[in-house]
Amino acid sequence: MKRCIILIAVLLFTLSACSNQRREIHEPVNYYYLSTNPQLQSGGSMISCEIRDKFGHTNDYTYLLEDYLLGPKSAESVSPFPAGTGLIHFDLVKDTALVNLTSHLALLKGHKLTMACACLGRTVLEITGMKSVQISAQGELLDGKEYISITSSNLALIDSYVSSQ
Repeated sequence: MKRCIILIAVLLFTLSACSNQRREIHEPVNYYYLSTNPQLQSGGSMISCEIRDKFGHTNDYTYLLEDYLLGPKSAESVSPFPAGTGLIHFDLVKDTALVNLTSHLALLKGHKLTMACACLGRTVLEITGMKSVQISAQGELLDGKEYISITSSNLALIDSYVSSQ
């Protein structure tokens, strides 16, 4: 009888502990990459969105950016970054996210750099809720600039280009 009472007490304690545990809420995060099939003639975009779960890393921006830089998991997307591009430093200052990547980013020029920064910028703006993001490459210039600044107001992800063919 004594064992039965102890067993019941242990079960009640375990059940009450389980009910008090916070359940982890899974929240989606949007990662933006280049589309492998943009279909520009039909109004498609060169940028695609891959939805992933934050898995308890809601405010761990460094983790989320490192995860983002690993590249897409979907066949419909491709990373705009050169192989080996990684996160050196991330910080939030006032309403701006500062993202410093490895020097690999500086290998991109012209429209390829623009598209990579648009993908990264949109991802960072959504993840952090900041008003702007400054993207730099460790010790390198990006098309002659120390950094590229992107705000939600100057970032358009809808392509308005229409082929003349």
